[in-house]
Amino acid sequence: MPIPITMPALSPTMTTGHLIVWHKKVNDMVNTGDLLLEIETDKAVMEVEATQSGVLDYLAVPGGTNDVAVGTIIAVLRHKTELEGMAKTWLLEQGLGNAEVPVAVATPVPASPPEYPSAQPPQASSTQPTGPSLPLAPIQSVVGEKSSPSHAHLNPSAHTNAHGFNRQNGSVGKNSALEQSQMPQDGHRVMASPLARKWAEIHGISLHHVHGTGPRGRIIKDDVVSALNHGPVLPVGGASQSSSEFLQHHALMPIISGENQGNGSAGSGATGQKPLASVVLDPTVASTTPVPLSGMRKTIAQRLTLSKQTVPHFYLTVQCRMDGLLALRHGMNGDSKDLSVNDFMVRACAVALRKVPEMRLMWGDDHHAVQHDHVDLAIAVSITGGLITPIVRFADTKPLRILALELKSLIGRARDGKLFPNEYQGGLFTLTNLGMMGIDQFNPIINPGHTGILAIGATKEGALVQDGAVVVGKVMQATIAADHRVIDGSVAAEFLTTFQNLIENPLFLVS
Repeated sequence: MPIPITMPALSPTMTTGHLIVWHKKVNDMVNTGDLLLEIETDKAVMEVEATQSGVLDYLAVPGGTNDVAVGTIIAVLRHKTELEGMAKTWLLEQGLGNAEVPVAVATPVPASPPEYPSAQPPQASSTQPTGPSLPLAPIQSVVGEKSSPSHAHLNPSAHTNAHGFNRQNGSVGKNSALEQSQMPQDGHRVMASPLARKWAEIHGISLHHVHGTGPRGRIIKDDVVSALNHGPVLPVGGASQSSSEFLQHHALMPIISGENQGNGSAGSGATGQKPLASVVLDPTVASTTPVPLSGMRKTIAQRLTLSKQTVPHFYLTVQCRMDGLLALRHGMNGDSKDLSVNDFMVRACAVALRKVPEMRLMWGDDHHAVQHDHVDLAIAVSITGGLITPIVRFADTKPLRILALELKSLIGRARDGKLFPNEYQGGLFTLTNLGMMGIDQFNPIINPGHTGILAIGATKEGALVQDGAVVVGKVMQATIAADHRVIDGSVAAEFLTTFQNLIENPLFLVS
C-alpha cells in the first residue's frame, strides 16, 4: 500500500509553506528519522524528518515550489516489494490528480457555443492514450467569446491545493481563471498570502502588478489595499496586455464611482465587461526582479535562523576609552600600518577568554557541556555575497605581531575564496567589527556552535568625566551576545570588564 506524504502544518497558523529542498531523491530508501526535506513557513526554515519508512517512489511537488497548501500530497513512498512508479497510478485511482500524466489532443471548440440547461453544466470529454500508458485526467473544452473551430483549448483542473487539482472530480473550479492570471510565464506562482489573493479576486486585480512587502517579497493584504489606494493595477482579464499599453489605452478613462460599479451604468458598455478599478499603476513596481539565493546566502539564513530560534541570547555593552591604545599603535607602527585597531581587538578578546575560563564553556547537549582548554577565535569577514568566519587557532598564545600577520593572511584568502575547510570550521567564540563602517554599537547573532560573539563599534570622540571634570576622549562600545544556556550574566560581565581593562591598558597586550 503506498504511503502518501503531505505538507505538514508546522505552526498553528500555517496554511501554506515553501518547499525549499528535498534531501532524498526518487528511488532512495527512506528510514524513519531521516532528514527528508526543508520547509519555509512565514517565520522560519524548518527541517522535516521522515515519520515512516519506504522507498521514495514519486515527488509530486519539486523543491523550490512556493505556496504549497497544508495537507497537499507532496510525495509518495512505496514498500520495497511494490513496483517502481506505482505511485502515479495510485494517485489517479484515488482521484487526487497530483500525478503528472500525458495530455491528449484537446477537443475542438464548436463555432457556435452549444446551449446547456442552466442546471446542467457541460460534461467533460475524456480520452485515453492507447497502450499501457496511465489513464488520463479529464480534459474539458473551454468555450470562450473568441473561440473558433481551428483552435483547441485545454482547461487544467482547479482546486485549492498548490497544484490546482480538484481532489473530488477533476473539474474546473470557479477560481481557475483567477489562479491562471496569477501565474507568470515562467510557471511559478506569485508569492501572496491567501487573504491577499482573496482581496485581489474581489477587486479584479492582477497580483503581477502589486509590490510585495512581506517575507521574501510575498504580497500581503496591505499591499493590495495600498495598490487600490495609490494607483491603477491591471484587471485580471488584462494580463496579456502590457502595462504601457494599458495606461495609454485607459489614460483618459473616467474614474468609476462605487455607485456606478454597483449598477453597471458606467464603464461596462455593451460588452458586459467588469469596470476597471479606479487605481493607477505605480511604474516603479514592475521594475522589481526576483533574485535567486546563493548557496552561501541560504546557509547563512539557515544557520542564523537556527541560532535565534534555539540559542537564548543575552547582551551586555561596555564603553572603552581608546586614547592609550591609539597612541601605542601609532608608536609601534611608525610610518607603516602593520598593526590595525582590529588586531588589538582580536588580541584583547583572546586574552580575556583565557583569563575567564567559564567563558570557554560550550553547550554540548541536554546532558553535558564542553570545556575548551584553548581559544580558537573566529573573525567575521565580509565577502561578496555574504560573510565567512576564518578561525585563528590558539589565538590566546600568539603575540600581537604574529597574530596580525596571521589575520592578514586569513582575511585576504577569505576574500579571495581560498580558505581550506579546516580554516573556517569549528571555533569557540566570534569577533565581529563594524567600527570601520561608522557603526557605534550593534547586537550580533551567535554563530551556531559558539559560546558567544563580541561586536566592536566605531571609535569616536565623546564627553568623559575624569577626576570630576568633563573631558573629551576617544571611546568605543563593545557588546557581547552570550549563550545563556551555559554562560551566566556575571560571567559575561567579568569577561567584558576584563576586555575593557585590556583595551584601556594596552601594554598588557604587547607584553
